[in-house]
Amino acid sequence: MNLLKNRINLFMILALLVVLATPFAIILANKISADIRLANLYISPRFEELFGKEMAETLLQEFNEANPDIRVRLFSQADKNQPDREPDIVIYDDPDSLDEAVALAILNSWIEDESEEITLAIPLVSFMDVLFYNIDALSAAGFDRPPRTRGEYITYSRTVQDHGLYSDDLSTPENNKSADQKLEDFAQGRAALITASTRAIPFLRERMNDGTFGLTSIPTATDGSVGRYNINITGIYTGIGKNSAYSDAAWSFIEFLTEKRSLFCEIFQAVPGVVSDIIPGNYVNDDPFYSKAWDIFEYNKTEGL
Repeated sequence: MNLLKNRINLFMILALLVVLATPFAIILANKISADIRLANLYISPRFEELFGKEMAETLLQEFNEANPDIRVRLFSQADKNQPDREPDIVIYDDPDSLDEAVALAILNSWIEDESEEITLAIPLVSFMDVLFYNIDALSAAGFDRPPRTRGEYITYSRTVQDHGLYSDDLSTPENNKSADQKLEDFAQGRAALITASTRAIPFLRERMNDGTFGLTSIPTATDGSVGRYNINITGIYTGIGKNSAYSDAAWSFIEFLTEKRSLFCEIFQAVPGVVSDIIPGNYVNDDPFYSKAWDIFEYNKTEGL
């Protein structure tokens, strides 16, 4: 009788343990299942460099919370805990800055585009190049306005050179200097005329007074007329790594970013903003620099932009 009673007690204890353990087993199973389904994606480090640490973290958190089956994290070659693979989502502003080892996937299967042109990246925000001129330097050289034609530009460049300043050679605008070095030279008063992106406006305003520099169209006409010019557009772009195992999930993040275009335009005060969908913010009306830049874009834009 005691043996039977002991067996019943043992059975009851085992049954109780099973009941208590079942919820934990279910939770563990669900967690393992979720981990298996979770798509772990990595985005190139330029994302944080271009958008800033705070903005990048905010965007990642918002997307990850809205998409529990996808986790996007910043890619870092220095992080030994990350797998040895290329970024799934590529962010860049200069095609020449792309690592040769990182190939981009063709995006045509995800976008609604009836043309046969191959698309490798989507613009998130766009900027055009303009001519920046130092007002005081031109005035000291005897000029009361910026050059309007290529011939005038050559004359201006030669004249300011006599005053110890240099100007971009419009045929090779880099003038054997990096873009950052040109901007620094201009801010320090070592350059009188440079071509640069409208993206440089905040930097120059921080380093110089608004009344000391201006911007205008890049002169291209060689005769006495003032002609239009083909606008050089630069920007911040995003694409999918060709070797990504989660290309559909990566596209979901790209769609998320494209929905933020108007926000990016406001943050960067970009002109024109986004070439494929030009909707300027209030800054093009409220700020004289951006208003001038927008007028230049409107006057010089060509079909197809």
